[in-house]
Amino acid sequence: MALSATAAYAAPKTPEAMIRAFYASYLSIKNETMEFPKPEISLKDLFVPDLYKLYQKGEEERDGDLPLLDWDVFANGQDVLMTEFSLSTEVIDATHQVVTARFKNFDTPMTVHYDFVLTGGKWRVTDVRYPGDEDAPEGFSLRGYLTQPPER
Repeated sequence: MALSATAAYAAPKTPEAMIRAFYASYLSIKNETMEFPKPEISLKDLFVPDLYKLYQKGEEERDGDLPLLDWDVFANGQDVLMTEFSLSTEVIDATHQVVTARFKNFDTPMTVHYDFVLTGGKWRVTDVRYPGDEDAPEGFSLRGYLTQPPER
């Protein structure tokens, strides 16, 4: 009996396992070939529905201009060449966890925090947060950026 593609792929059960599986395609890129990661976990399965809709809207071109999301939000950069990848998890309570991804992207240290919530029996990302850097000293969140975009 053959398994369908959906049945053959068992979705990770924990937030950390989900993020590890998501980044697997990023970590498979070994040189500057301008490859684009193709995660096995879809954003629709990773994000809560309202964040997914905001993300889709953010990827749309705006009046002939670049889309609001003109960078890879998971690499926090334009291009991807990741090394020194690690994850840690902070359990807030039974329905909330924060998974922190740390890595170097082209030798630049990056940190990305994924806020998870347990909803409908499934873990989903409710926001993605970035600590401060020279471009955004106070840091920012993906949800905040998409709901109140900066002026260009």
